[in-house]
Amino acid sequence: MLMTKKIRATIIWIMTFIFVFNSMSMVFASVDYPKKTVKSFSEADKIESMAIKERDRKILQGDIKIKSEEISPQYVDPGIGATRVIEDAWSTGYLYMDDEKYGIGDLIWDAVLTISGYFTTTVGNILLDIADLFFDIVDTNQVVTARLYHSYYYTEKLAQVWIEDKIWKTYYTSRNREWYRHEFGSYVNTAGATRTYTIDKTWDRGYSPIHIDVAPHYYDETYLTNQAYERWAIGLPAGFEDWTGVKR
Repeated sequence: MLMTKKIRATIIWIMTFIFVFNSMSMVFASVDYPKKTVKSFSEADKIESMAIKERDRKILQGDIKIKSEEISPQYVDPGIGATRVIEDAWSTGYLYMDDEKYGIGDLIWDAVLTISGYFTTTVGNILLDIADLFFDIVDTNQVVTARLYHSYYYTEKLAQVWIEDKIWKTYYTSRNREWYRHEFGSYVNTAGATRTYTIDKTWDRGYSPIHIDVAPHYYDETYLTNQAYERWAIGLPAGFEDWTGVKR
Protein backbone atom coordinates (compact mmCIF):
# COMPACT_ATOMS: atom_id res chain seq x y z
CA MET A 1 0.00 0.00 0.00
CA LEU A 2 2.90 2.31 0.87
CA MET A 3 4.59 1.60 -2.48
CA THR A 4 1.34 2.34 -4.26
CA LYS A 5 1.16 5.76 -2.64
CA LYS A 6 4.77 6.48 -3.53
CA ILE A 7 4.21 5.39 -7.11
CA ARG A 8 1.06 7.48 -7.32
CA ALA A 9 2.88 10.50 -5.91
CA THR A 10 5.71 10.01 -8.38
CA ILE A 11 3.30 9.77 -11.30
CA ILE A 12 1.49 12.93 -10.20
CA TRP A 13 4.82 14.77 -9.85
CA ILE A 14 5.94 13.67 -13.32
CA MET A 15 2.62 14.68 -14.91
CA THR A 16 2.75 18.05 -13.16
CA PHE A 17 6.30 18.63 -14.39
CA ILE A 18 5.34 17.75 -17.96
CA PHE A 19 2.33 20.06 -17.84
CA VAL A 20 4.34 22.99 -16.48
CA PHE A 21 7.17 22.39 -18.96
CA ASN A 22 4.76 22.29 -21.90
CA SER A 23 2.95 25.39 -20.68
CA MET A 24 6.21 27.31 -20.37
CA SER A 25 7.30 26.11 -23.78
CA MET A 26 4.09 27.43 -25.29
CA VAL A 27 4.58 30.78 -23.56
CA PHE A 28 8.15 31.20 -24.76
CA ALA A 29 7.24 29.97 -28.22
CA SER A 30 4.60 32.68 -28.46
CA VAL A 31 7.09 35.45 -27.73
CA ASP A 32 8.25 36.91 -31.03
CA TYR A 33 10.28 40.04 -30.39
CA PRO A 34 10.92 40.96 -34.03
CA LYS A 35 7.19 40.89 -34.72
CA LYS A 36 6.54 43.14 -31.75
CA THR A 37 8.94 45.64 -33.24
CA VAL A 38 7.34 45.31 -36.66
CA LYS A 39 3.91 45.62 -35.08
CA SER A 40 4.94 48.92 -33.51
CA PHE A 41 5.98 50.31 -36.88
CA SER A 42 2.82 48.90 -38.45
CA GLU A 43 0.70 50.76 -35.92
CA ALA A 44 2.64 53.94 -36.63
CA ASP A 45 2.17 53.45 -40.37
CA LYS A 46 -1.55 52.98 -39.78
CA ILE A 47 -1.73 56.29 -37.92
CA GLU A 48 0.17 58.04 -40.71
CA SER A 49 -2.09 56.48 -43.33
CA MET A 50 -5.22 57.64 -41.51
CA ALA A 51 -3.82 61.17 -41.20
CA ILE A 52 -3.02 61.28 -44.92
CA LYS A 53 -6.49 60.03 -45.85
CA GLU A 54 -8.04 62.72 -43.67
CA ARG A 55 -5.83 65.34 -45.30
CA ASP A 56 -6.85 64.14 -48.77
CA ARG A 57 -10.51 64.21 -47.76
CA LYS A 58 -10.19 67.86 -46.69
CA ILE A 59 -8.46 68.75 -49.95
CA LEU A 60 -11.25 67.07 -51.94
CA GLN A 61 -13.89 68.97 -49.98
CA GLY A 62 -12.00 72.26 -50.11
CA ASP A 63 -11.65 72.39 -46.32
CA ILE A 64 -7.91 73.13 -46.35
CA LYS A 65 -7.34 76.80 -45.59
CA ILE A 66 -4.09 77.98 -47.16
CA LYS A 67 -3.01 81.57 -46.67
CA SER A 68 -1.87 81.93 -50.27
CA GLU A 69 -5.40 81.03 -51.40
CA GLU A 70 -6.95 84.13 -49.82
CA ILE A 71 -8.34 86.46 -52.46
CA SER A 72 -7.55 90.15 -52.14
CA PRO A 73 -10.36 92.63 -52.86
CA GLN A 74 -8.06 94.05 -55.56
CA TYR A 75 -7.50 90.70 -57.27
CA VAL A 76 -7.47 90.37 -61.05
CA ASP A 77 -9.72 87.63 -62.37
CA PRO A 78 -7.32 85.22 -64.12
CA GLY A 79 -10.12 83.76 -66.24
CA ILE A 80 -12.03 80.50 -65.95
CA GLY A 81 -9.68 77.56 -66.46
CA ALA A 82 -6.51 79.39 -65.40
CA THR A 83 -4.07 77.23 -63.42
CA ARG A 84 -1.44 77.72 -60.77
CA VAL A 85 0.62 75.73 -58.24
CA ILE A 86 0.87 76.65 -54.56
CA GLU A 87 2.78 74.98 -51.75
CA ASP A 88 1.74 73.82 -48.31
CA ALA A 89 3.22 71.61 -45.58
CA TRP A 90 2.05 69.75 -42.47
CA SER A 91 2.94 66.98 -40.02
CA THR A 92 1.17 64.57 -37.68
CA GLY A 93 3.40 64.82 -34.60
CA TYR A 94 3.91 61.06 -34.53
CA LEU A 95 7.42 59.77 -33.67
CA TYR A 96 9.06 56.55 -34.80
CA MET A 97 11.67 55.15 -32.42
CA ASP A 98 14.52 53.79 -34.55
CA ASP A 99 17.34 52.81 -32.20
CA GLU A 100 18.27 52.71 -28.52
CA LYS A 101 21.37 51.98 -26.45
CA TYR A 102 21.76 51.96 -22.68
CA GLY A 103 24.41 50.86 -20.22
CA ILE A 104 27.49 52.15 -18.40
CA GLY A 105 28.69 55.22 -20.26
CA ASP A 106 32.32 54.14 -20.62
CA LEU A 107 31.25 50.81 -22.13
CA ILE A 108 28.79 52.07 -24.76
CA TRP A 109 30.14 55.56 -25.51
CA ASP A 110 31.10 54.65 -29.08
CA ALA A 111 28.08 52.39 -29.76
CA VAL A 112 26.40 53.29 -33.06
CA LEU A 113 22.73 54.25 -33.50
CA THR A 114 21.04 54.64 -36.88
CA ILE A 115 17.81 55.75 -38.54
CA SER A 116 17.06 53.32 -41.38
CA GLY A 117 20.56 53.82 -42.77
CA TYR A 118 19.83 57.50 -43.54
CA PHE A 119 21.56 58.86 -40.43
CA THR A 120 24.17 57.42 -38.08
CA THR A 121 25.63 58.70 -34.82
CA THR A 122 27.01 57.40 -31.51
CA VAL A 123 25.83 57.37 -27.92
CA GLY A 124 28.59 59.80 -27.01
CA ASN A 125 27.63 62.30 -29.71
CA ILE A 126 24.01 62.38 -28.56
CA LEU A 127 24.94 62.84 -24.91
CA LEU A 128 27.51 65.55 -25.67
CA ASP A 129 24.94 67.46 -27.76
CA ILE A 130 22.68 67.54 -24.71
CA ALA A 131 25.45 68.17 -22.17
CA ASP A 132 26.62 71.20 -24.16
CA LEU A 133 23.17 72.77 -23.84
CA PHE A 134 23.30 72.53 -20.05
CA PHE A 135 27.06 73.08 -19.59
CA ASP A 136 27.20 69.59 -18.08
CA ILE A 137 29.94 67.00 -17.82
CA VAL A 138 28.63 63.46 -18.26
CA ASP A 139 29.63 60.97 -15.56
CA THR A 140 30.52 58.05 -17.81
CA ASN A 141 30.80 55.68 -14.83
CA GLN A 142 27.02 55.79 -14.50
CA VAL A 143 24.21 54.37 -16.63
CA VAL A 144 23.32 56.38 -19.73
CA THR A 145 20.61 56.06 -22.38
CA ALA A 146 20.54 57.29 -25.97
CA ARG A 147 17.73 57.01 -28.49
CA LEU A 148 17.08 58.08 -32.05
CA TYR A 149 13.61 58.88 -33.35
CA HIS A 150 12.38 60.30 -36.62
CA SER A 151 9.29 62.22 -37.63
CA TYR A 152 7.73 63.01 -40.99
CA TYR A 153 7.06 66.43 -42.48
CA TYR A 154 4.89 66.45 -45.59
CA THR A 155 5.42 69.09 -48.27
CA GLU A 156 2.79 69.50 -50.95
CA LYS A 157 2.34 71.14 -54.30
CA LEU A 158 -1.31 71.78 -55.03
CA ALA A 159 -2.23 72.39 -58.67
CA GLN A 160 -5.36 74.53 -58.83
CA VAL A 161 -7.87 75.74 -61.39
CA TRP A 162 -9.82 79.01 -61.31
CA ILE A 163 -13.42 77.84 -61.55
CA GLU A 164 -16.82 79.40 -62.23
CA ASP A 165 -17.36 80.13 -58.52
CA LYS A 166 -14.46 82.63 -58.71
CA ILE A 167 -12.23 80.57 -56.45
CA TRP A 168 -9.08 78.51 -56.83
CA LYS A 169 -9.87 74.81 -56.47
CA THR A 170 -7.26 72.08 -56.02
CA TYR A 171 -7.47 69.34 -58.65
CA TYR A 172 -4.10 67.65 -58.27
CA THR A 173 -1.72 67.24 -55.32
CA SER A 174 1.87 65.98 -55.30
CA ARG A 175 3.27 65.12 -51.87
CA ASN A 176 6.84 64.57 -50.65
CA ARG A 177 7.77 63.13 -47.25
CA GLU A 178 10.75 64.57 -45.37
CA TRP A 179 12.48 62.71 -42.51
CA TYR A 180 13.71 64.66 -39.46
CA ARG A 181 15.65 63.25 -36.54
CA HIS A 182 15.07 63.57 -32.80
CA GLU A 183 17.80 62.70 -30.28
CA PHE A 184 16.98 61.64 -26.71
CA GLY A 185 19.55 61.18 -23.99
CA SER A 186 19.71 60.60 -20.25
CA TYR A 187 22.75 60.60 -17.99
CA VAL A 188 24.08 61.60 -14.58
CA ASN A 189 26.21 64.74 -14.55
CA THR A 190 29.27 65.19 -12.34
CA ALA A 191 27.12 67.06 -9.81
CA GLY A 192 25.11 63.86 -9.34
CA ALA A 193 21.91 65.08 -11.01
CA THR A 194 20.05 63.02 -13.59
CA ARG A 195 19.54 64.85 -16.86
CA THR A 196 17.07 63.88 -19.61
CA TYR A 197 16.44 65.84 -22.78
CA THR A 198 15.29 65.54 -26.38
CA ILE A 199 16.76 67.63 -29.19
CA ASP A 200 14.48 68.13 -32.19
CA LYS A 201 16.58 68.47 -35.35
CA THR A 202 13.72 69.89 -37.41
CA TRP A 203 13.40 72.37 -40.27
CA ASP A 204 12.13 75.21 -38.08
CA ARG A 205 15.39 75.01 -36.11
CA GLY A 206 17.52 75.26 -39.19
CA TYR A 207 18.14 71.55 -39.81
CA SER A 208 17.86 69.82 -43.17
CA PRO A 209 15.96 66.54 -43.54
CA ILE A 210 18.05 63.38 -43.28
CA HIS A 211 16.10 61.93 -46.21
CA ILE A 212 13.33 62.92 -48.63
CA ASP A 213 10.87 60.51 -50.23
CA VAL A 214 10.03 62.22 -53.52
CA ALA A 215 6.80 62.00 -55.51
CA PRO A 216 7.28 61.25 -59.25
CA HIS A 217 6.28 64.70 -60.56
CA TYR A 218 6.83 66.94 -57.53
CA TYR A 219 9.30 69.15 -59.38
CA ASP A 220 7.40 69.18 -62.69
CA GLU A 221 4.82 71.93 -62.31
CA THR A 222 3.80 71.70 -65.97
CA TYR A 223 2.72 68.11 -65.40
CA LEU A 224 0.85 69.07 -62.22
CA THR A 225 -1.09 71.92 -63.84
CA ASN A 226 -1.91 69.78 -66.88
CA GLN A 227 -3.30 67.08 -64.59
CA ALA A 228 -5.36 69.64 -62.70
CA TYR A 229 -6.73 71.23 -65.88
CA GLU A 230 -7.67 67.89 -67.46
CA ARG A 231 -9.49 66.74 -64.33
CA TRP A 232 -11.43 70.00 -64.14
CA ALA A 233 -12.23 69.99 -67.87
CA ILE A 234 -13.72 66.47 -67.94
CA GLY A 235 -15.29 66.59 -64.49
CA LEU A 236 -13.02 64.20 -62.60
CA PRO A 237 -12.39 64.51 -58.85
CA ALA A 238 -9.06 65.77 -57.54
CA GLY A 239 -6.06 63.46 -58.02
CA PHE A 240 -3.12 62.69 -55.77
CA GLU A 241 0.38 61.28 -56.01
CA ASP A 242 2.99 60.67 -53.33
CA TRP A 243 6.46 59.19 -52.88
CA THR A 244 5.14 55.67 -53.52
CA GLY A 245 4.09 56.71 -57.00
CA VAL A 246 0.48 55.83 -56.25
CA LYS A 247 -2.11 57.97 -58.01
CA ARG A 248 -5.56 58.25 -56.54
